[in-house]
Amino acid sequence: MKVTSCLLNILFFVVLGFLFRDELHSLFFSWVRDSNYQHGFFVLAISIFLVFYQLKKYPQKLLLWKQALETPWVKSEDWKRDAILWVIVLFLYALGMFKGITYLNLMTLLLFVRLWSFSVIGKEGSSILNFPLFYVFLAFPLPGLASLTIYLQRYTAHYVSQFMMKYDEYIGHGYYKMWDEGNFLHLPNFSFEIVPECTGVHSFLTLLSLMVLFLGFLNLKKYQKVMVGLFCVPISLLGNFLRILTLVFIAFKSNQETAMTFWHYWGGLFFFAISLSLEFFVIALFQLSNRRCSKK
Repeated sequence: MKVTSCLLNILFFVVLGFLFRDELHSLFFSWVRDSNYQHGFFVLAISIFLVFYQLKKYPQKLLLWKQALETPWVKSEDWKRDAILWVIVLFLYALGMFKGITYLNLMTLLLFVRLWSFSVIGKEGSSILNFPLFYVFLAFPLPGLASLTIYLQRYTAHYVSQFMMKYDEYIGHGYYKMWDEGNFLHLPNFSFEIVPECTGVHSFLTLLSLMVLFLGFLNLKKYQKVMVGLFCVPISLLGNFLRILTLVFIAFKSNQETAMTFWHYWGGLFFFAISLSLEFFVIALFQLSNRRCSKK
């Protein structure tokens, strides 16, 4: 029975990999080539580490895993519940394949893994997969992100240009002349192009992944964790806006080469560190608020 159970589990994941081979191939190359998702390998590694960490931390759950993998593949007393869940997940799989929705297919892949653990290991033992699987989900390429990026490219250029026009009008005295054209910023002697990497999307996705990881270990209320995650949006956009402004000022004061070769890289790291610090500041405020409420 032990050998049969192990073979069934191995066969399940082999079939799962075959069914989702196109989605896994696409996901792999998104993590390799798309700068917005190059943190995907980091997210996957952390998720795997968290599974083994929890198995080591909770010996009783490790025992449940060992016992479950040596017993019949599906527990007979739970077959009705499991059958309903399998039908639902199979329906989502069929829908995703029929419509060609890669994002839905990747979500279904995680649901298959979660349902396998729920059916084979049980509710208590499989609970350690909840956070790791959700964390991997954060590294999936978002549908419609390309359209959003184009929108952000244009409006980032527009608002930077508007800010510089006002700055030049009230403070610059005609020295900081600038205008925008699509996703280009034109200075008197040269131009900047706001490329997809300059929209703040990469900063937001990376910041969100880090914050979710930290929040998984912090004792905050659910709504506070949601608020910390939502704050990633304005903080990332503001940090990116300030980064581009500093690039423009350096270009005016020095030259385009200095701005693009030195500050383009180090400025990104600098403002990402500031964004990360602001997120920790928000977390600290929530923790302080919780301590004060607990003392009353």
